[in-house]
Amino acid sequence: MVNYVGHFLGFEVTFGRYKGAQGQIGFDGHWISPTGFHIVVEVKTTEAYAIKAATLVNYVNELISEKEIPSWDNALGLYVVGRSDPELRQLENAVVAEKRKDQLRIISGNSLLSLAELMNEYDVSHEDILAVLRPSG
Repeated sequence: MVNYVGHFLGFEVTFGRYKGAQGQIGFDGHWISPTGFHIVVEVKTTEAYAIKAATLVNYVNELISEKEIPSWDNALGLYVVGRSDPELRQLENAVVAEKRKDQLRIISGNSLLSLAELMNEYDVSHEDILAVLRPSG
């Protein structure tokens, strides 16, 4: 469902594995914006278990090595969390501790659906959505 939302938001979507497979990059989705910006998606049901931010960073690095993504200047990793618990900040803490704030973003599934709703019901463009997701500064 997450990748279908990405398509609705105006991205060209490559569906990932959702499950590791030897010799293949294990991302859940690769979204390419018409602007040339890339988002590598990793879906997590919950933050209740330890998540290493380096895993998603490695997926992006592998896609850069395979020339699927030009560089980190044109990419980010996006964690989409199904059941978000405000008390659990494990994933956010991992991103900060591993100094990945410029490379990784976290969004709840509900918030991602809200972006789609904004795009559908209001004058919100793909570029506006991209501006919300991309790191600022």
